[in-house]
Amino acid sequence: MRVRVVGVVCAVAVMLSGCAGSGGEEKPPLTTATSSAVETGVAEVTDEPTESVPVYVPLDEAEVGDVVEVEVPVKPEPSAAMAVNDEAGARAAVRYFYDVINYNFAVPDSGIVLEVASELCDYCTEVNGTAEKLVADGHHAVDGGITLKSIDAIRRLSDVAWIASTTAEYPATVLVDAEGEVQGRKQKSQILEDQMIFIFENGGWKLDDLGERAF
Repeated sequence: MRVRVVGVVCAVAVMLSGCAGSGGEEKPPLTTATSSAVETGVAEVTDEPTESVPVYVPLDEAEVGDVVEVEVPVKPEPSAAMAVNDEAGARAAVRYFYDVINYNFAVPDSGIVLEVASELCDYCTEVNGTAEKLVADGHHAVDGGITLKSIDAIRRLSDVAWIASTTAEYPATVLVDAEGEVQGRKQKSQILEDQMIFIFENGGWKLDDLGERAF
């Protein structure tokens, strides 16, 4: 409720008049006029709503019930390097696929991970299924996303298939509702050595599998 102060100005005029004196001599009326302007403050209460500014808690300190600031992510786009089936294109594809996975969790109803997945990518199906469940529960994940620390090795498996060994940091996953209120955490922050297999077909890259490094 907002209180608004308005100024009210009051004017008071007093007129005093005399009457005729003795001896029949008529005297002009004696007039004394005084006025004063008094400004007073009057509190007027209105029903106008006030805008409340949410108090955001830093993501790494947030607990259930706290409100965190949720940024709308930008949908990743393939880089020009990904148009070529060579090592540079493969390295660009690695970075792009991590961005896609992050985006799919932040905007869980996008299904973007399936758009870049091969038919054999069980990991991609699992990621999309997890995202769909978050939507059904009214939640989505905010955590800053997986951070690709390094591409440790990359090599060609066949004319169209490549394999990459990477080191990536997976942050603690914070689940929030539509208003940014924290509903829970899914895991602790950890650094994993991943292994990614992907293929180049029809002028683009498809993610075939992603998991912990086996060799």
